[in-house]
Amino acid sequence: MKIGKQIDENKPTRQDRLRAWLALHKIRHADLAQALGVHPSMITRIVNGDRAPRRRIGQLVALGIPRALLPEPSGPPGRPPGAKNEPRKVAKPSAPDRCKES
Repeated sequence: MKIGKQIDENKPTRQDRLRAWLALHKIRHADLAQALGVHPSMITRIVNGDRAPRRRIGQLVALGIPRALLPEPSGPPGRPPGAKNEPRKVAKPSAPDRCKES
């Protein structure tokens, strides 16, 4: 058994540390959601690291949550430049062929 490996495997993640901090301070997702004016699922997504809107991260820091426990803010909403699922460009219809009458 390697002790170093065992300790590394038990290292809490950022999400675990954030959940523990919230529990220690008796802060519920619903309380944070109400303070930010969002649905509680948004807070869950932020805690899990699935979403990290810069605005919401800033608001959570302003409420007193340590910045180090929150995910890095994500870029602006929408598709990133060069995304594979960009809207397709629709070809312009060609002009109808005109036959010359003789």
